[in-house]
Amino acid sequence: MGAAVREIVTITDLTRMSGNQVCLAGCLPDGRCIRPLFRFGHPEEPWLYQGARAAIRPFAAVELRLIEQPRNLAPPHIEDWHVDRAYRHRYDLDPIDRHELLRDSAAPSLDGAFGAVIGGERGSWGRWVAAGAGVRSLTTVRARSVHEIAFGPSSRGKREYRLGFADETGAPFRLMATDLAFRCRLDALVDREGCSFAEASRALLRRLMAAEVFLRVGLARGWARHPERCYLQVNGIYSFPDYLGGRCFADFIDDPGRDVPF
Repeated sequence: MGAAVREIVTITDLTRMSGNQVCLAGCLPDGRCIRPLFRFGHPEEPWLYQGARAAIRPFAAVELRLIEQPRNLAPPHIEDWHVDRAYRHRYDLDPIDRHELLRDSAAPSLDGAFGAVIGGERGSWGRWVAAGAGVRSLTTVRARSVHEIAFGPSSRGKREYRLGFADETGAPFRLMATDLAFRCRLDALVDREGCSFAEASRALLRRLMAAEVFLRVGLARGWARHPERCYLQVNGIYSFPDYLGGRCFADFIDDPGRDVPF
């Protein structure tokens, strides 16, 4: 792409960052993945709404103006694009089209999906790709099984959300889950419905174990402790039948502008 252009982007990843900041990614009509960014600041939850409706949500097709890729673009985050803050919601994919999009974009396995060696012990919490390595930072995999949800307060008092699964080859992974809807649903089970952390985890795990599950997996950016590592994280958890019953993150929160303490 040269000059700024308008494109229809189908949202595939919507994740929680710090506070009420969010990160999103999606597919262009030709199948390429992009990660929309602002030149200044970060997208926040209120930006996802038009009126009372969450217009930007998984599998929404939205029209965005793509300006340019960042000048400091570097592997593996080659999908980054600066976009205008203004957008138009066009339509939402139906379940059949959602399944087709995920199926057609699925990699055979996570090993090799990023075009770089994945570090860390197999099955351990925390796997990564070296910063500067790889050919992409976003991928899709079909899960052979989902066997664990670890949800609860960490030693620092903040809530942690992790998912244990095996990809189609049977390779085990245990990764941080940043999927916004997944986190909001777990929070709602505890904060609204009075479940314990263990009860909330079991409730969602039962649904995922009984469904066909696709996962959007991405690479985080390096951080202060490990600037040389881009850790794998689960950006999107999608099941057929839908473990959320057709709902999205907005159905589990009361105030999209709230200050999230984790």
